[in-house]
Amino acid sequence: MGSILGNRVTRVEDPRMLTAGGRYVDDIRFDDEAHVAYVRSPFAHATIRSIDLADAVAVPGVLRIFTAADLDGKVLPFPPSRPGIPDAMVQVVMASDRVRYVGQAVCAVVAETRAAAYDAVDLIDVDYDPLPVVVDVERAATDETLLYPDTGSNAVLELTSPARADFTDCEVIVEERIVNQRLSGAPMEARAGVARWTDDGRLEHYSACQGAHQTRATLCAIYGLEPEQVRVVVPDMGGGFGVKSRTYADEAALGFYARELGRPVRWIETRSENFLAMPQGRGQVQHARLGVIRDGGIT
Repeated sequence: MGSILGNRVTRVEDPRMLTAGGRYVDDIRFDDEAHVAYVRSPFAHATIRSIDLADAVAVPGVLRIFTAADLDGKVLPFPPSRPGIPDAMVQVVMASDRVRYVGQAVCAVVAETRAAAYDAVDLIDVDYDPLPVVVDVERAATDETLLYPDTGSNAVLELTSPARADFTDCEVIVEERIVNQRLSGAPMEARAGVARWTDDGRLEHYSACQGAHQTRATLCAIYGLEPEQVRVVVPDMGGGFGVKSRTYADEAALGFYARELGRPVRWIETRSENFLAMPQGRGQVQHARLGVIRDGGIT
């Protein structure tokens, strides 16, 4: 088989997408579905004094409202994205005693309809006690304000290369501070997921993610299941751009809600929620140093 390099590659998906249209997570329906909506923190850093659910549980159609305490011991710790991350900094489904970013989930409402779930979200009263906020990466690196006091540092991970540059023979050294702005991936399709348990005890999870196998590994880890017990389906996806390369905790928890209620559970993120709560990218400050000789050669 020859290389396709330089040859025109025919796209096989276009006729269907342009005529019949795509089939996305929100197009896949099951009988007796329930819908999830999250209460999210308006504060970047605060302690949670109390959560008042009294008015929300009375909304017609509300089935159950979950807080972090309901998940404790029933959903295993979320696997870190890479080795070396402190346990305290690993993703959680919902905040328990402290919120650490705007948009962090505080509780989840499961209802018969999406509208009922959002109506109940508006009636949940969370009492926050604001804490000092750090939104600049260089200030965060000073550790003056700690998001995780028990770790003693805001550094999640430090990577060091074994190679070291030798500037001894450089005729000119150029140094630069480079800022790469923080941004939202803003995929056309926001995050979406549906979870259900089959009669033989298998978890089926439909996800708008960029990798079914990584998602399956995550679900196996938090539910204590073997790979053959989890089926992940990724239908058409309306954009990812890297931000959907992982299935995040607020979607991965759908299997827990589905198991507790004994019925399929769906979460479709709103556009405003996506901008607020989906992990963002870049936000880098880099200090670069380049050693050269005067004819332009890089040493």
